[in-house]
Amino acid sequence: MMTQRRKRMIAGVVAAFYLAGIILAVEAAMTVRTARGAVAWPVSLVSFPFVAVPAVDEEFARDMEAMFETDFAHADPIDPESLENRPFWWRVGVSLSRLAAPVL
Repeated sequence: MMTQRRKRMIAGVVAAFYLAGIILAVEAAMTVRTARGAVAWPVSLVSFPFVAVPAVDEEFARDMEAMFETDFAHADPIDPESLENRPFWWRVGVSLSRLAAPVL
């Protein structure tokens, strides 16, 4: 059986995570570099702060930025006209894969 003291302690930890999530969401909305990040970080920080609050770390952000820069450096540019010449099944597959992009 859970004591009253333990219930208050758990409630305090939960409240602290949500408060930190709200504060970090405001800060993220003002300082994030991309439009997607300006929406994604605040939503995740307020929606599930138990996961997102520990992820807000400068070293982690630098590592992710370096990873993305490396990926972009190795990526091939795509000509929009070449996309139109692709088979129908390929275009449908690309469209469907965009639906899963936020999850992946």
